[in-house]
Amino acid sequence: MGLAPPRGILLAGPSGTGKTAMARALSGEKQLPLIAIDGPQLYSKWLGESERALREVFKKARRAAPCILFFDTIDAVAPKFAEQSGTDMYQPILSQLLREIDNLRDVKGVILLTATNRPERIEPSLLRSGRFDYIVAFTKPEAAERAEILNVSCQRVPLAGDIDFVELAGRMEGFTGADIESVCEKATLLAIAGFQNGVRKAPFSVQRRDFATVLEEDNDGAKQFKNDVRGASGVTGDARFGALLK
Repeated sequence: MGLAPPRGILLAGPSGTGKTAMARALSGEKQLPLIAIDGPQLYSKWLGESERALREVFKKARRAAPCILFFDTIDAVAPKFAEQSGTDMYQPILSQLLREIDNLRDVKGVILLTATNRPERIEPSLLRSGRFDYIVAFTKPEAAERAEILNVSCQRVPLAGDIDFVELAGRMEGFTGADIESVCEKATLLAIAGFQNGVRKAPFSVQRRDFATVLEEDNDGAKQFKNDVRGASGVTGDARFGALLK
């Protein structure tokens, strides 16, 4: 058909929606090495070291081609000019990034993937056609998708007969895939603790009440966190971290 493959793909969506997992899955499916870089780790306090580190990343990708080069939190490397605090620090590495991406045009086999949960903060010149041809939106899962994530997350967990994934998914509105996986892990740990303490009898299984307890605790934690924020200038309280994503 005469079509060229996309030069770059931006994965955009809230934290926990599977952007990094998608990059790993693509690497495994295509059997390509994955070079994964977290944007903030490129920065150095020494003059010129950030640009040197960036050059080395792209040099490694060119040597490893065919491969996938994945930048997580790309907005930390290429923030929008108007939002930069300390432009002198960001401009050199942004310019180096643009040069390296443009130089990939002559390299075959390097798939450039980036991810962000704040696409509006990315420098527009990075997103122009020819650098990133596609922006793929990742959203929080709908009810049917949440039920499927529950099913996958609990495949190796012995479940009681009273577990209804559809009913549980209905109680997890606004949860990301990472949130749902966390709920499954907490419910399993709660069941294990009860079994080890003699509260549960054999055979071991995770029950509906375990999920209900975890969801109730997370909900209470979120309410407490909101109350703490209203009553103080800083963030205080012991709200569970998982509840912050709700």
